[in-house]
Amino acid sequence: MNNVLRPMGFAAIAAIGIATHAEVAGSWALTSEGERGTNRSTLTIERTGDGYRGTLEGERGTQELPSIAVDGESFSFELTVRPLLREINLTYTGTVSGDTVSGMITTPRGERPFSGTRKE
Repeated sequence: MNNVLRPMGFAAIAAIGIATHAEVAGSWALTSEGERGTNRSTLTIERTGDGYRGTLEGERGTQELPSIAVDGESFSFELTVRPLLREINLTYTGTVSGDTVSGMITTPRGERPFSGTRKE
């Protein structure tokens, strides 16, 4: 009888591990503080056959994110924005915990935090 219970116990432990693993894919309402005040954007991450991709939509329009690196509950992506005839490279790194997300945006002038919640 113990041999029957062991596999069931391992399966239950594995299921608990899977259930607590946060899903990065989804739509996220983000906020961050910038030089001109609070920035609001929507990050959408979708799982593809071989990875993740998405979009970041904000005041200046929508940026395609052809590749998003995901490692468990952590993610990162790079994008280039073009305000006023110049290019600025940004790197987002974040961690998902349930229905919340937090992380850092690396800019040429340093880092600034962002946070957000999963949109329904």
